[in-house]
Amino acid sequence: MKPNIFKYATSELSQDAVICWMFEWANTEDKYLNRFSYDFIKAILDLHRCAFIDINKLVGIKLKKQYNSIDILLQLTFEDNSILPIIIESKTYTQEHCNQLKRYYNFVLSENKHNEKVLAPLGVYYNPGFMYENEINSIEKEGYRVFKTDKMIKLMKKYIDKIENDIFIDYYRYLRSIEVKEEELRNLIKEEVLIN
Repeated sequence: MKPNIFKYATSELSQDAVICWMFEWANTEDKYLNRFSYDFIKAILDLHRCAFIDINKLVGIKLKKQYNSIDILLQLTFEDNSILPIIIESKTYTQEHCNQLKRYYNFVLSENKHNEKVLAPLGVYYNPGFMYENEINSIEKEGYRVFKTDKMIKLMKKYIDKIENDIFIDYYRYLRSIEVKEEELRNLIKEEVLIN
């Protein structure tokens, strides 16, 4: 098996870079990576049940990384010049702390309060790895939606035989390895519960 860069690039900044890289393909002509990027955006909109937003009217995306401590701020611009900000909090082996989700949401909201073209922001919490239910519930109470590992794997799997890009393939394989470890952990927890 060939070496996988994500075995070593495990920091939040590396993960942020990959997520930005995935979104950036929406601004390109590459057939499959562009479609994947649009599907990724659509999956986020679906998490928030934003059926009223027509992804086909998306005309551009803008990314801000580490913007006022926000890991990723994705700004979607549509044909009518409306802008939808999406706050992405990316975690690796850490948890939300210090009311950061609420602070980020309030910052983006207040920054755009005088611009009627900017819609209320959406929040996404991306953490490829095991999360306890109480963590997920706490995040969702803040209005964010959790983008889970299995969702990203399912999304990438649609394109894994079509996209010949080492970064894409390596990240998919990396997530699959996390999924296997996560399943092992779930089984251990189930066994422990059954024993006790």
